[in-house]
Parts: sequence; structure tokens; C-alpha cells
Amino acid sequence: MIAILGPKEKITNFKLIGIDTYPCESEQAFVVLEEILNKYEIILYTQELHENLKPIIERIQKRALPCVVLLPTQGENITAARIKELIKKATGTDLLAE
Repeated sequence: MIAILGPKEKITNFKLIGIDTYPCESEQAFVVLEEILNKYEIILYTQELHENLKPIIERIQKRALPCVVLLPTQGENITAARIKELIKKATGTDLLAE
């Protein structure tokens, strides 16, 4: 399963491709990520949350799962293909293969 955290206006459309969304601002991001860590294999998050999530991401990266991936949003058009590419780059395998 895949989840995404970020500002509501930037992540709402991800529901259309089957990704669970967790709208949050920077202040709540740490708590939200802690709550969902054991529910997902892949967790995406937007650039706006990066600074607040750094401490927890450094800890998570020592584990195999979940794979936590920064999703660039500043001026980039994010498509399902781009998400697939980022996940493949982060995990080394095509987890979203059809």
C-alpha cells in the first residue's frame, strides 16, 4: 500500500490513482508520519514537509520498510509515471508493475 502526506491542495488528486492521502501541514507532519509508519510499504511526502520530517526519515532509512520518498512538487508536474519512477529509484524495483 502507498500513502502520501502533504498540503491538501497538492495531494488530493493522488486518490484518483489509488494512493491513500494524509493532508497535513508541516506542524502536524511528524505526528501523522509516526501514526502511519507501520501501515504502508511506501510513503511519499511533499517538499513542504521535508524539514520537519528529517529526524524521523533518518531513523526510518535504516529499516527496509517503509520506503519513504520525497516527492518533488516545486514547479514539477507529477504524474503516475513519475511516481512510479521515484518509487523504483528509491526501492530498486518496480513495485507498481502491472
